[in-house]
Amino acid sequence: KGAFHMSPDYAWWYGYADELGHLATIRDDAERLRGEQATRKRTLFMIFTGPLMMLAVLGAVYAVYLIVFRRRAPPERTAPDDLDSNDPTPGSG
Repeated sequence: KGAFHMSPDYAWWYGYADELGHLATIRDDAERLRGEQATRKRTLFMIFTGPLMMLAVLGAVYAVYLIVFRRRAPPERTAPDDLDSNDPTPGSG
């Protein structure tokens, strides 16, 4: 504090301004590190939950597929008439 009153210009350029520069650098680094940590957490979350979400979506699509096709009645199958001509039993026609 005394140096600032004796030589304010020297104290500013070689003392306080230098400390402000270091403080700005520290704050920038802290913000960058917090951002990297948040990005890492989001990335890990997506890596682990992405395949689970895909399985859930595919399971839902498959369930809807089964429901839709179970509601439809299967067409009745009738035997064609020419099957009787291939019958090897005598007397058939």
